[in-house]
Amino acid sequence: MNLYLSISMKRLGVHISRRHVKKGDFSVQKLIEDEETLRNLLLIQKSHSHGDPNLTIVGTLFGKRYSVLPIAVFDKMVLSGMVIDASPENIFVKVTKTGGIRFFIHPRNIVSRKSLSKEQEQKLLYALVADHLTPLFKKVCKIANCKVPHLQSLVSHNLYQRSHFLRKKFSDCKQSSEDVLRMMTGAELFQNQRNPLDFTFRKTEGGSSTAAYIRKHCCLAYLQHEGDKSHCCSTCPHIHKK
Repeated sequence: MNLYLSISMKRLGVHISRRHVKKGDFSVQKLIEDEETLRNLLLIQKSHSHGDPNLTIVGTLFGKRYSVLPIAVFDKMVLSGMVIDASPENIFVKVTKTGGIRFFIHPRNIVSRKSLSKEQEQKLLYALVADHLTPLFKKVCKIANCKVPHLQSLVSHNLYQRSHFLRKKFSDCKQSSEDVLRMMTGAELFQNQRNPLDFTFRKTEGGSSTAAYIRKHCCLAYLQHEGDKSHCCSTCPHIHKK
């Protein structure tokens, strides 16, 4: 599992580095606090996108691209028993030549779950959702004229997909995967009020490891291809209409 985790983190573009500040172009804290800096990041993504899409498409796709960070948090918890402290000041990002996002985190911001109480662990996950994703997505949506719940649902969907995938791939991770998914998307994290990542998804027929749940909202990527739905994701609601 550790070998898989290492490969997974690399594929997700999440890097543990003592030079995290130098390797990243933007501090997430700066992106949240400075609208112009965030606008510049979105414009860089726009310039690297297919077909010169409008900012609404870029902003919505931002949610899907950004979901790799919560997925990495999920993988770390399930596969290695570690938690990433993803508070905004700890994460630095860089936009790739294809418009994707790479994340850089100092190793000191990764801690063992065994060293934490349940409350401490929940506090770290709360920081990811409430202090990091929520304000960042609000700012993105303000600039790009897209909808915060759409971005949140894209993150939640990918967490459900990941949980299903890990349960299928590693039989001894079934309970841990279910528990961590419940922690990250459930009401307990928000003192029994609604978690912004709390969504319900329809299951696909057959429930394969790569397409187990249907997205609630489209990521709009197909609009970069003149609305050709052959470019939709395999989990897109446009191709799974009842």
